[in-house]
Amino acid sequence: IFLNGESDTGGGNGYALDLVFSTPNYFAQFDLSFVASARHTTNVPTGEWHHIVGTRRSGTSYVYYDGVQAGTTTASAPNTPANRTAIGARHSAAQGASRFFNGDIAECGFWNVALDDSDISAVADGISPIMVRPTSLLSYYPIIGNFSPETDKKRATTLTLAGTANVSPHPRIIYPSGVEARRFTT
Repeated sequence: IFLNGESDTGGGNGYALDLVFSTPNYFAQFDLSFVASARHTTNVPTGEWHHIVGTRRSGTSYVYYDGVQAGTTTASAPNTPANRTAIGARHSAAQGASRFFNGDIAECGFWNVALDDSDISAVADGISPIMVRPTSLLSYYPIIGNFSPETDKKRATTLTLAGTANVSPHPRIIYPSGVEARRFTT
């Protein structure tokens, strides 16, 4: 679903949030440098929206599924990420973009602090990432699919589209009102 770093064979650097297929089920997983993972252990049904979060607090990494803590691991901090972020694919120095996500992704937020249970619950309940710890929010991509490149609503940077994207109905999101309000439609 998301990668910050490189996913080269034999490890890598940074961290990733994955939806891992293990016949016949899918599991949410938060990887640290591809050597330790916090994994959700029950099937993630396909064909409907789900909220998945990876976070690290006090040496423990957590994966959350639909607002509820679903897996943990205690491992050393991940190797420093390479200067790369990918949403919807893996990236390695050797192969470039690969392992494209086969599904819909929306509302990607990245913070410079570990979100707590109430923050994660708010976003899982449909509160826009721009309204959760806004001073710590580094990047926010609604991923509507109508625009290429996709614009970061926090810093006005962009994501480059690789491959073909499909526009899908967006999940229900509560956006801020007033000056910061933005209307996103599919």
